[in-house]
Amino acid sequence: MPPEYYPRFSEAEYRRRYKLIRDEMDRRGLDCLIFYGAYRLHNQANSRYVCNWVDSFHCYTVFPAQGEPTLFNHIYPHTPVAQAMSCIADTRWGGNNMVLSVIQRVRELGLEKGNLGIVGVDSWRHTTMPVEHWNQFQRELPQARFQIVTEMMEQIRLIKSGEQIEHYRKGAAHADQVMHALVDAIRPGISEYELYSIIAGTAFRLGGEFPFALLGSTPMSNPDMPYPRPYPTTRRLQAGDVVLNEIVATYNGCGGQLMRPIAIGEPTPLYRQLYEVAKEAYLRIQAALKPGNTEQDVLKAAAIVKEAGFTIQAPVLHGWDTKFDRPMAGLPDEKEWPVMPFTVQEGMTLMIEVNPCTRDLKAGVFFGNLQLITDKGAVSMQEYPLEFVIR
Repeated sequence: MPPEYYPRFSEAEYRRRYKLIRDEMDRRGLDCLIFYGAYRLHNQANSRYVCNWVDSFHCYTVFPAQGEPTLFNHIYPHTPVAQAMSCIADTRWGGNNMVLSVIQRVRELGLEKGNLGIVGVDSWRHTTMPVEHWNQFQRELPQARFQIVTEMMEQIRLIKSGEQIEHYRKGAAHADQVMHALVDAIRPGISEYELYSIIAGTAFRLGGEFPFALLGSTPMSNPDMPYPRPYPTTRRLQAGDVVLNEIVATYNGCGGQLMRPIAIGEPTPLYRQLYEVAKEAYLRIQAALKPGNTEQDVLKAAAIVKEAGFTIQAPVLHGWDTKFDRPMAGLPDEKEWPVMPFTVQEGMTLMIEVNPCTRDLKAGVFFGNLQLITDKGAVSMQEYPLEFVIR
């Protein structure tokens, strides 16, 4: 299968990435990294960073400090596609027990007694690999020294190269066009399922990818939804509804992301207030995202949400690399989202998402854009207007 069927970064970009990784491996005394990727497209960011493959189930990449890496894909008939998409020359089927193939490769490299770093799916969620795999690695490589280094890779991925940023611009443009298609389709009588299909279909028609979307509707006069739903319902829209959403569309793994409340008819005073608070918080957070500022500057900017008497369900800021990523800033009384110490740096891609909700969690809006951090501060990568959309 010709590799040009699939977008890929340049060889120079992969050399840049591999040098960053191997420099950090040298600092930590790691002989080899074992990357595990699984759980849908947007949770394979660490693995994809080194191999460009997204497996339908799961995959492993063996990445030695010296020598060429090896990618193992999961399903045998998918191997030709993996070889076409992968930037790794040695791309193979991993067999029915992929862990044994990885272990054999480690032995071939003479690293069965080495310092092996495990790069999993997500560090802050403590998601590494299946326990059966972990047990097998320890059982079959008893003299190896294992270290989980998922956070190391997340830190390496924080700063984007010029080539990556160009791909993010394409992903952001795709997301804007998906939002236009969603807004154009909203009318009384259409179902949430139909809207979701328009979101996904538009992303694919543009030649990109569709990692996920959130979507939900509720009457503004008697709301029961402060945050968009992860799965659409059979509910059909009515006059007087508000539609909350989170739109994601990507190009070669580089995603755009935005949220806008959409009203069918004039917004009620409560929803107009929620929107105004969300927009003001967004603008304040955007102004705070200057290189050298910290999470404390972000939290100070976001304080307007609570000052207005609202609470919040989502973090106000998180990193973005095709998936919900480091760093993260959740308001102090949120139960789910941590406040991670970080310093804003040029080249970061950060997602501002403001979700003011009433205290009873009956009503809320979701509002935000993907940001690129430049030497002067944050610049939105999304061009869709900052308006409360009215249909």
